[in-house]
Amino acid sequence: MICTFTVGAVTIDLAGGSGRSSETNSLTINQSTNFQQVAYIGAVEGRQFFRPGSFTSLSFESMLTFDSVDQAEFFLTTLPGDMINQASATAAIGVRTAEGTKQVETATASGTASGSGARNVTATLTAANVTGSPLATTVSVTAGDTASVWAGKVRDALSSVVAISKRFTIGGTGADIVLTAKRAAADDTTLNLALANGSPSPGITPAATSASTTAGVADTITPTLALYDVQASVGVAHKGATVALSVQLTGRTTAP
Repeated sequence: MICTFTVGAVTIDLAGGSGRSSETNSLTINQSTNFQQVAYIGAVEGRQFFRPGSFTSLSFESMLTFDSVDQAEFFLTTLPGDMINQASATAAIGVRTAEGTKQVETATASGTASGSGARNVTATLTAANVTGSPLATTVSVTAGDTASVWAGKVRDALSSVVAISKRFTIGGTGADIVLTAKRAAADDTTLNLALANGSPSPGITPAATSASTTAGVADTITPTLALYDVQASVGVAHKGATVALSVQLTGRTTAP
């Protein structure tokens, strides 16, 4: 079973997803015929507004197995922040029939840092699912650093920024700085990593645009249930590289 929870540009895997090993059990679904919202107008008058679609709640237990303990802990510790704002959230339950492709973007460093003393390169990431995008990271370099050397410093700096590392794996060798999405999703045409001289300037060759190495493709999921205006509650724990989730979702079956 696949279960995704989406708020804006951020999608969270609650069961299955992104090629990870996953187990689910104890799935329970409850429905009522109407979703009711109550609004109070003025001091005494109350009116009820009904919207179409069954009011549905479901719960299940799932286990996600990651490639390492660090990845499992990172998922667990960043999940609460991802779920703070649930306005207009949706959830989808289904079965994956074809695996998607993780998007890959490559920026290439150019030029040798010059001047004396510490200098700064500015790496600016633009991505639809990164909080604070476009997000600028200041990277300290040293005069004489070749492109391969300061590119490595940029890779390390980007990896240390939680807003970036929770969405992308930062890799590459030599002068290449490679961002690989952590989950398969539709291609983000805004994704870009710009490299520029900071202050004080090291005199490297700026690169305003990066290269789209691999376009992102979402998993093909045969849907069985879609929920809108979702409220989600997720309890998490982990042992080693496996995260256990206790999930409760409530929403309606008709789009607003």
